[in-house]
Amino acid sequence: MNSKRKKFLVWSVLVAVISAFVGTVVKMLVTDQWPSLRPLVSTSWDWISAVLTWLDQPVMLPHWAIIAVSMLLVLLMGILIWSLSVAGGKLIAAQEKIASLQSPSVPPLTENQDKVIAAIASYDSVGVQCPVNEFPTHIGMSLLHAQGAMDVLEKRKMISYEYSSECKYVTLTAAGREYVLRPEFDMPSLPSS
Repeated sequence: MNSKRKKFLVWSVLVAVISAFVGTVVKMLVTDQWPSLRPLVSTSWDWISAVLTWLDQPVMLPHWAIIAVSMLLVLLMGILIWSLSVAGGKLIAAQEKIASLQSPSVPPLTENQDKVIAAIASYDSVGVQCPVNEFPTHIGMSLLHAQGAMDVLEKRKMISYEYSSECKYVTLTAAGREYVLRPEFDMPSLPSS
C-alpha cells in the first residue's frame, strides 16, 4: 500500500471515530443520559452567550482607537524584538568570522617539514652549525623541497638563519625547540657529517 493511500485511510478512520464520538456525546446530552453534565453545558453556553453579547455592543471610536493602537504597539514590539534577535545572530556570526580571520588556524606540519626541522634539531643538539645547502642530502630530500619546508618553518618562526662569510646556516628558534621537544615528536637519527 503506498503512502498516499495509507494516509487517506488513516485520516478517514480517524474522522469516522471522532464523528461517532461527537455524535454519541451530543445524543446523550440531548436525551439527558448525562444529567450531571447538563448544568456544566448550560453554564458554558450562558457564558459564551454573554461574551458574544458584550462584543456585539457598539463601541465609540476612541475605544477602538485605543485597542488598535495597543495592538499595533504590541506588533511593533514583537517585530523589533525579532529584528534584534536576527541582528544579534548575524553580529555573533560576523564576530566569529573576524576572529577566525585574525587568527587563522595553523595546519599541522607536513612530513617533509617534520624531516627538515628534525634534521636541523639534530645538528643543534650536537652543537654543530647546520648548513642550509648541505643537510637536505643527508635526509634524502631535494634542495627545492627542503627550501620550501624551511620557508614554511621560517614563516611560523620555528627556524632562523645565520650568515657567515662561507655559508648560510639555519638554527631552531624557541618555538622550533618547543616543537621538537614534544613527547610525540619522532626524532630521526643524527646526520652523518
